[in-house]
Amino acid sequence: MIDGITAGNITYGHRFHAPEAITVRRFDDYVASLEKAKVMLDADRRKDMILHDARDLAFANGLDLVEDEGLLEEVSGLVEWPHVLLGEFEKDYLEIPAEIIRLTIKTNQKCFVTRPQGAEEGLSNHFILISNIDAKDGGKEIMHGNGKVVRARLSDAKHFWTRDQGNLPDLETLSASAAKFDLDLKKPLDQRMAKLDALNVTFHAKLGTQGERVRRIRDLAAQIAPIVGADAALVDRAAVLAKADLRTEAVGEFPELQGLMGRRYAAIQGEDASVATAIEDHYKPQGPSDRVPKDNVAIAVALADKLDTLVGFWAIDEKRPARRTLMRCAVQPSASSASCSSAPSGCL
Repeated sequence: MIDGITAGNITYGHRFHAPEAITVRRFDDYVASLEKAKVMLDADRRKDMILHDARDLAFANGLDLVEDEGLLEEVSGLVEWPHVLLGEFEKDYLEIPAEIIRLTIKTNQKCFVTRPQGAEEGLSNHFILISNIDAKDGGKEIMHGNGKVVRARLSDAKHFWTRDQGNLPDLETLSASAAKFDLDLKKPLDQRMAKLDALNVTFHAKLGTQGERVRRIRDLAAQIAPIVGADAALVDRAAVLAKADLRTEAVGEFPELQGLMGRRYAAIQGEDASVATAIEDHYKPQGPSDRVPKDNVAIAVALADKLDTLVGFWAIDEKRPARRTLMRCAVQPSASSASCSSAPSGCL
């Protein structure tokens, strides 16, 4: 007995395919007995089987698997006897950005997405799911059930995507914030920035609200712009809109998409390409293997964002976030390629 747990030589196989007790005498016997009882003990073997079967199934249907190492690791730990199946949803949902579709299916159903064979981007309306059961009907009911759930989740995602492009219901309350940041309340992303300020959303108890932080970043970016050779007007616009997507429903549902959704919405409302790029890239790099901003407008806003984090947390004597920012800093040989990373605004 160890920590109140009694050891023994009795184990069990797959709860559906082989629920009977198994008596074990030695490790080799343990592995072989579990294999007969539909339990694949070797985690690496499960991963390898899932990956290769998923690739093969996608290829057989004219598709490419969009590989995801983190999801593969998770799924391989959820199944004992993996079976790869192909699910489907309506093509209408492909109007939603691929990043939202992928996160929706991954987060809620632990499934892989696919794209048309040879395509560099975009997705297909098929997804790959990993079942823990060797179903008698070939997995038809499992695929049908997963498809229903995926459709429901994508319906929600489409709702968020559509609402984020519309007007907020309380525009009359946002005039003061709009004036403060030179925002155009006819534009959805501007409305979200005004809302972020009007709600006094806290960035940090000692460092004020998100609106106050945007004002600091805006001032810093204006000083950095001539140093990196960026257009001052574009830098100002990018700095003002950089955190606006924090008030979108898509980012509210999927925080991982902050920045990326801002870029999408900025492009839709006709912002300059450099402004849209800066909204996404000012968060980068998010680690040593991530890319750094290349556009001068993005570099200016990214540096302003990181400097505000460093100086702010150092000033209030909370140096751990500042040290994390410094440790993740990535500086290229040329001054125009310099940038460094901070944790996303909503996490500090």
